[in-house]
Amino acid sequence: MSSRELERVEVMGRVGSGELKLSDAAVMLELSYRQTKTLWRRYRQVGKKGLKHYRLRFSAYSNENHNTKRGHF
Repeated sequence: MSSRELERVEVMGRVGSGELKLSDAAVMLELSYRQTKTLWRRYRQVGKKGLKHYRLRFSAYSNENHNTKRGHF
């Protein structure tokens, strides 16, 4: 995970413990309240893996299977 992703995990953990409000987390992460709310929902549902960059959440193997389904080799 990148340093930004690790910071997001730390901040979302503080939100979960009640130490921070989402609005305060948004300021800390330099995101809008709405973006922070989306991150918070994904963090609650998936955990810290949910905060990983979207494209990095999938392995190359699954991408390879995706290409073969479309007829690409």
